[in-house]
Amino acid sequence: MYQERRTTHGQKMDIALWTSLALAAALLLSVIIPVIVGARAQNLYHTVMREMSQSVFYSRNHASAWIYVGEERQFQRADVTSGLLAMIADAGAGKPQKELPDTESVRIEFGDGASLQIWYAKVKGNYGGQPEDGLFLSYVNPEGERWSYTTHYLDAKTLIPYMPDIADEWLEEGLAQMDPEY
Repeated sequence: MYQERRTTHGQKMDIALWTSLALAAALLLSVIIPVIVGARAQNLYHTVMREMSQSVFYSRNHASAWIYVGEERQFQRADVTSGLLAMIADAGAGKPQKELPDTESVRIEFGDGASLQIWYAKVKGNYGGQPEDGLFLSYVNPEGERWSYTTHYLDAKTLIPYMPDIADEWLEEGLAQMDPEY
């Protein structure tokens, strides 16, 4: 009789131990996985910013940055391209994207084989879940690797000082999307 009671109590202890271990493992994974994913995203962002900086530096040294809107193209001054890069870097990593928009974009070619495309986008913000005005950015490095993301920290208004005359219509369209009374 004592032996039977001891076995039942031991089985209950084993179940409680395994349940506790499973819960601890789940809790640990729920903390570790987001940290790893976030660290990987930040590493990728810094790699892309470093590569984009190299492209801007190349275009500065070789006077080779051109901006395209549709079929029109215009030379992009190095100080303007550098300012745009600083603004993009200040905005942060944004949300990675896989599909490119099918609307008209502005494209900057840096001369080293790299390019940056910019589209207007409605982006889910951090708070409230309502779409906010933002940008969709897609950088292709000289080796052809693409990194695309959306950000609600940049919009059409922030681009005004960095866009040449050929982008006026494109900018107006973006401003009108932000404010229909524009």
